[in-house]
Amino acid sequence: VRYLEMSFGVGAYPEQSSEILAAFKADIPDGMTVKIIGGISRDRDTPAILKSAYEYLDAGGMDGIDLHGNETVGDLAEFVAVYETASERGMICKAHAGELCGPESVEQVLDTLKVKRVQHGVRGIESEALVKRYHDDAVTLDLCPWSNVKLGVYSDLRSHPVADLHRQGVRVTVNTDDPTPFGQTLTDEYTWLVTERGMTIPEVGAIAQNGFEVADMPDEAKRKSVDEIDQLVSEFEEAR
Repeated sequence: VRYLEMSFGVGAYPEQSSEILAAFKADIPDGMTVKIIGGISRDRDTPAILKSAYEYLDAGGMDGIDLHGNETVGDLAEFVAVYETASERGMICKAHAGELCGPESVEQVLDTLKVKRVQHGVRGIESEALVKRYHDDAVTLDLCPWSNVKLGVYSDLRSHPVADLHRQGVRVTVNTDDPTPFGQTLTDEYTWLVTERGMTIPEVGAIAQNGFEVADMPDEAKRKSVDEIDQLVSEFEEAR
C-alpha cells in the first residue's frame, strides 16, 4: 500500500477535532501516504454537522471533505459554502452520488458542489450524456463494485459496469467502501475484476494507476508508484 484515503463521519466523535485528527494520523507506516477525509452527512442534523465540519477544517490536519448519506435527502445548496472553503484551501473535494439514485444525482453534485471526484457515480452509465461529461470534464469515479452488489444496485459482479465505464474512457478507481459492514479487502476487489468481470491484467493495472493520477501526493511518488504497477503488470504477462 502506497496511498490511502480514509473517510470518517464528521460529528461522530465526542473528542476535540484536533485530537481525533491526530489519532487518525498517528503511526502511519513509512512509505505510505494517508489522507483523512471528513464525511459530511446530508441526511442528519445539517446545522450541527456543518458546525462540526468547520471545526475540523479550522483544526488543521484534515485533507478533504466528502458528502455522505442518502442521496434523496438534503439540500445541496446548504453545503456549497463548506465546499468552497475546502476548495480554496486546496483540499480534496468529493461527494457521494449515482449509487442509490440515478444520473441526476451525479449531475447535481457536479453542478452545485463543483467536484471532480464522485464516490460511486456508477449509475451515470445510464446516461450517454453523463458518460461523455465524465470523459470531457475529467471526472473521476471512485467505484466500489461489491458494495453496489450487496446494496442491490446490481444483481452480481458480472453485471457491474466498471469494465464498461473504463473501456469508454472514464477514469475510475476501485475501492472497498466501508470495510466493516461490507467485509471485503481491496485485494478481493481487484481479484473480482478478473475472475468475475472478465477484465485483463493490463486493464486492472490501468485502474490501479488511475488512483495515483488523482492522489494527493508528490509527483515523484506518483511516478514511482505508476512505474511499479507497470512493472508488476509486465511481469505477470510474461509469466503467463
